[in-house]
Amino acid sequence: MRFVATATEFLRGLQDIQGIAGQRSINPMLSETLLETTDNGITIYATDLTVSLQEAVSADVARAGSIVVQAKKIFEIARQLPEEKVTVETLDGNWLRLSSGHAMFKIVGLPPEEFPPMPEYDASCLSEIDFGALRSAFGKIIASMCENDARKYLNGGLIEFDPEKGAIFVSTDSHRLSYKVADVGYKQEGEKPVQLIIPKKSIDEIMRLFSDDETVQMGLDRRRLLFKSDRLTFLSTLIDADYPDYRAVIPKSWSFRAKVSREGLDSVLKRVSVCSDPRTHRVRFFFKDGAIVLVGEDAEIGEAIDEIEAEYEGDGLAEQIQKQKKEREASRPEGEEKVIEQEHEDRLEVDYNASFFEDAMKIIETDKVVFEFSEPTSGCVLKPDEDKPTQLCIIMPMGR
Repeated sequence: MRFVATATEFLRGLQDIQGIAGQRSINPMLSETLLETTDNGITIYATDLTVSLQEAVSADVARAGSIVVQAKKIFEIARQLPEEKVTVETLDGNWLRLSSGHAMFKIVGLPPEEFPPMPEYDASCLSEIDFGALRSAFGKIIASMCENDARKYLNGGLIEFDPEKGAIFVSTDSHRLSYKVADVGYKQEGEKPVQLIIPKKSIDEIMRLFSDDETVQMGLDRRRLLFKSDRLTFLSTLIDADYPDYRAVIPKSWSFRAKVSREGLDSVLKRVSVCSDPRTHRVRFFFKDGAIVLVGEDAEIGEAIDEIEAEYEGDGLAEQIQKQKKEREASRPEGEEKVIEQEHEDRLEVDYNASFFEDAMKIIETDKVVFEFSEPTSGCVLKPDEDKPTQLCIIMPMGR
């Protein structure tokens, strides 16, 4: 094999595979990459058996061939090439030589037959999508995913293709849930909704590799999700699990709502979090007429208090305050002092993980954010301030 390529394009291809082949693996072969010539240049291929990526790179091919080399090492070499052009050729004994200007590198390789092959797929399953809409939807749910949970379905995001609503994106880590509806332009066959659970790593790679200005196609073939552009072919296995009924978690009504400034809430959260427990990120929310008071405290740090103006709607706040006061009194042993500070006695208290709210503030784009409550114990629903929002976050309260 011998070819001449532009050093920047060669480097880009090698950089793209690092998220797949550049990771530690118990199988040393999965830290390698396959270089192979084609009619139009070369391909760079890597796989971790869950995710597979093949990237096309333009090159002038003088002699066809292929070789497997260490993905990290050849990437490090490509970063140091002194000239705009690089000549790459195989030598006897599975060696690979790279030359650029006066610099020459020679690294050991392996026979291509030993490398896991690119999974086969049916190209007829592909259809063009609005990748910008897909990337945006992934961005709304990725913070709520786990990575190494024993419950496999938590380690990724759900896409449900509904013939009526379009694409529904959902993720949860069991403490919060993110939901987004988007039209990504995917043409689904059949009349029944189709559910796919995509691993978080695959979503990370999809968002990193493809750009909004590319023409991107998507398809489903043999329980693999496929993305393809002129430059990239990306395949991911899906998580084989049943996703829980997320609809049962989303409240169908609310007893009261509170509307606040998104930027203002984000600033208050950051301030009071300075004094919150760094392990739990607990912040106490006190809902009262016209405002929400936030308290961050830790016995070894101190206390921070701030508040933000809120516009309330519905009669549920007063009802919930009275209900909580009765519950506190009922649970207080006879003769003991009240379990809440006097200034907070006539406010509804719910404790949350502040970092979950900060994540939500990053993905809600309207100037104001809406809190919705049915029961405080059932979680707080956060929505953009829109007539028909297509996005929501549910954050469960923390126990005392």
